[in-house]
Amino acid sequence: MWRNPEDSASRLVTMNLLCTVIILLLSAILPVSCTTTITKSDKRSPKSSVKRATNYDIYTAGSSIDVAPTPRGGLILVGGGSGGDPALAWFVRQAGYGDIVIIRASGADAYNQPLINMGANTVTSIVIKSREAAQDSELLSKIKKAEGIFFAGGDQSNYANFLTGSPLALAINKAAERGVPIGGSSAGLAILGEFYFPAYKDTVTSDQTLADPYDHRVVLEKNLLRLPHLDNLITDSHFRNRDRMGRLVTFMARILTDKWANHVRGVGLDENVAIAIETDGSAQVFSDSGHAYLLEAISKPDLCAKLLPLTFNSVTVRKLPANTKFNFSNWSKIPAKTYSLSVVSGKIIPSDGTVY
Repeated sequence: MWRNPEDSASRLVTMNLLCTVIILLLSAILPVSCTTTITKSDKRSPKSSVKRATNYDIYTAGSSIDVAPTPRGGLILVGGGSGGDPALAWFVRQAGYGDIVIIRASGADAYNQPLINMGANTVTSIVIKSREAAQDSELLSKIKKAEGIFFAGGDQSNYANFLTGSPLALAINKAAERGVPIGGSSAGLAILGEFYFPAYKDTVTSDQTLADPYDHRVVLEKNLLRLPHLDNLITDSHFRNRDRMGRLVTFMARILTDKWANHVRGVGLDENVAIAIETDGSAQVFSDSGHAYLLEAISKPDLCAKLLPLTFNSVTVRKLPANTKFNFSNWSKIPAKTYSLSVVSGKIIPSDGTVY
């Protein structure tokens, strides 16, 4: 027998009303279950959420749950690029697989997903656009809660202009004191040492610095940050790739001549080369092919003056390949190739015939 269509429609309306009532009752009785389902599906978001403000942008990826682990401290120095997966994995581990903040002066969220894939709980990339951002309460709060802090590459003059003497720089120093690992790559590496080249007037080449150590582009600064193991030290990145041995030697000569230190060290890192430093000073080199160069000088240059080529004797160089393990606090016992460089009238003369 065929059913009356009107009776079927009436029954369908009644059933729909009953279903609606049941769903509303379940929603009222079991709110926790509904919330848990939403949080669980959102826990490991594949894309960053974005917040844009006048002075900064924030890109956040990862979990909505704060795990609050205890970080293990340390430093990761990267010569450009990421330093490779082992270096980044080391950094995430030192951060206790917790909440990592990437500080940038340009770019977006390139580090977010790789670090999430390595186990970080959250990764927040903060693109700072002005000095006002370095005083912003929201950004300061994120730094205070971070278990790891890393400076991305870009233009170190932005870091110098935005961060010098700022509440944000102070918060990063305090984070290092409480055991938060700190790192940086390229421009982010440049600002980590006690002394640094801010590139206020664009970059400068080895030939230019060797020909005139007081060239108008050779401006040096100190103490943007105060990090363990990096006192009396200046860094440089993209080292052999961009032939920067001469300019690092010149920076060291300037530091000694200007009486900023009686003993100065330099760290030059090739691209995708990293040095990981534990809190006790034990260190290792991560690299696929390049090297880390540790330079040391304990005496002033013979001639370091404006408009005159540099003359500088006895700079000790240690060339470290991948997997070298050493004590960053004592370079004298590093198991690596060691040679010396002299500079005579602006020309580098290596003791073993090769600059690198």
